[in-house]
Amino acid sequence: MENTLLYPVQERKDLLKILEIQKEAFKQLYLKYRDRETSPYKETLQDIERKFAMVNSRYYLIQVNFINVGFIRIITNRNKSAA
Repeated sequence: MENTLLYPVQERKDLLKILEIQKEAFKQLYLKYRDRETSPYKETLQDIERKFAMVNSRYYLIQVNFINVGFIRIITNRNKSAA
């Protein structure tokens, strides 16, 4: 039986995992379209860190059987009452 959970990212060290997952997920699209301006594949660790530092932004790693398989980023409004 698979155990799936969301793991809240609370430390900068986890941002490297997010960047690795993102690069893997968008690599084929980038190689096909070569979109250097808006492709998530071209984002850097600094881009991810900037988003992580936003007060209304949260990252969660998606884990299946304790293996990172993806992530989500939730952005809320200023008073955090809606995403």
